[in-house]
Amino acid sequence: MRLKIAVPLVLAGLLLAAWGVAQTTFWAPAQTMAASTATDVQKAPVVVVDADIRPDDLEKIDVTVQGEGDFVVAIGRADDVEAWVGKAAHVRLTGVTEDKIESSYSEGEKSVPDPRGSDLWVSEDTASGETVLSWVDPAPGEWSLLIAADGKAPAPTSVSISWPNDETTPFAVPLIVVGALLSVLGIALAFTSKRGGGRRATASAPRSARRAGRSGATAYRSGGQNAMVVPALRTSLTAAVLLGLVATGTPAATASTAGSEEGAPAKIETTPALLESQLVRILESVATAVEQADAARDPEMLEARVDGAAQQLRSANYQVRAKAPDEEPPVAVAAEPLLTQMITTEQDWPRTVVAVTQGEANEVPQALVLTQAEARSNYQLVSAMQMLPGTTFPKVPAGGTGVAPQAKESGEGLKASPVAALETLADTLTASKLKTDDGIAENTFVDDVIESQTATVKSAESKFADIKFTHTVVPERTHALRTGDGGAIVFGYLNNTYASSPKGPGDTLKPKGVVEQLLGKKETEKRIDVQYGQAVMMYIPPKDSGSAIQVIGAAQALLSAKLK
Repeated sequence: MRLKIAVPLVLAGLLLAAWGVAQTTFWAPAQTMAASTATDVQKAPVVVVDADIRPDDLEKIDVTVQGEGDFVVAIGRADDVEAWVGKAAHVRLTGVTEDKIESSYSEGEKSVPDPRGSDLWVSEDTASGETVLSWVDPAPGEWSLLIAADGKAPAPTSVSISWPNDETTPFAVPLIVVGALLSVLGIALAFTSKRGGGRRATASAPRSARRAGRSGATAYRSGGQNAMVVPALRTSLTAAVLLGLVATGTPAATASTAGSEEGAPAKIETTPALLESQLVRILESVATAVEQADAARDPEMLEARVDGAAQQLRSANYQVRAKAPDEEPPVAVAAEPLLTQMITTEQDWPRTVVAVTQGEANEVPQALVLTQAEARSNYQLVSAMQMLPGTTFPKVPAGGTGVAPQAKESGEGLKASPVAALETLADTLTASKLKTDDGIAENTFVDDVIESQTATVKSAESKFADIKFTHTVVPERTHALRTGDGGAIVFGYLNNTYASSPKGPGDTLKPKGVVEQLLGKKETEKRIDVQYGQAVMMYIPPKDSGSAIQVIGAAQALLSAKLK
């Protein structure tokens, strides 16, 4: 009877083990999965690859792009990519069904600017013919890929993706184990069947009974050996079955855990508009452009990366030095080391970024203000100034979070609005007197300007001239951001006019130094207007802080000297 059971057990065990081995070899699922676009995808100047193309929200997939000629594949925040594409015709890759990448086409403009070198991209890969890249999101948030040629030619639409196959064979190991144990059980039954059959053929029942009465221990030992085999094998079989249940149950437990994590509330984070790596790259580009323009004294070389007050002060310096070589050159713009930064969280445009750096040529740190006018524009340096001695840069938010923009006309929660603070500063400089009720703390910039103006008025030339200083705010060049302590940092620009007029008929003015070189005259009976530009950085504390408004940075440049 045992032999009849043993043979099927061995066969069943061998089949189960072979089935398990097959699941790990020629029946094993593919190690990678793949999908690709159809061959008839409509052409457009831009292809946008959504994050949803990644199956099961995988952190990494490999993307292969094939096209004719040169093309670029860039990664950027999903909102930034959308803004850059704008109203252009484009193909959107939206997801994967089996082995096909789904796509849709949107009508629109038939060409776009060349996307290469855009500050919106965290990274970009320029290729010819084919490129393979690993798509890993550079930071939390939604990210997209943008594919384009030169903006005029159609973008490549032959796109394929591949990713690791997470399909497993959870029954393979249990099948092998159970199969092996069943085979062992069958062999053991066959072995015991042979041994048991030999005893029954040679021993008579009465004699066995008499031997059992005389020698119970021997009978127990002989019977006990056979009695202990089957329970042990049963225990092994039970363990094998339990092992199979545990092994097959593991994926379910893992899936449950993953499900609970997916269902957890998402963390709301304040995301800066730029990653620090982007900012570093932008600063390097700006510093290089400024360095080249300074060397050539060519204002046109500033246009791509410099605008606003920074462009006016620097261009004027080039022109002044062409006539007056004694005028000092502007302070160099340093890209590194980056001491601190304030990056706006604003998703709309214009966007503002502040970086504080201090290069080898800078005696004190300098604050660089950069703005991006719209999605397809690059950041431009709009203000650059030295920090004043003894001042500190305002507190920035911790944890790498961004900052909120501050409306220049709004003073809600602040000692004053940005424009009002600048106007108070302008009035103080025009009056050449810092009043205690102005709400502005003493600082070296105001002290130096007032001292210079006072000395000029008291000079010998004032006997023959009426001298007047005026400082006026240029509101459109005001930029402000909120600080980590509830205050605001403000970057403004003032026009400073130094007007000198003869007091009476026959009186003459005798310009000196750089002014004389610019006018090309040693004396004149006309009024002389000397124009300066003043970039200032101010800190406005919270309304109830009890602190005064501070001037923490400034830059001044001679713009022109003219006869009126």
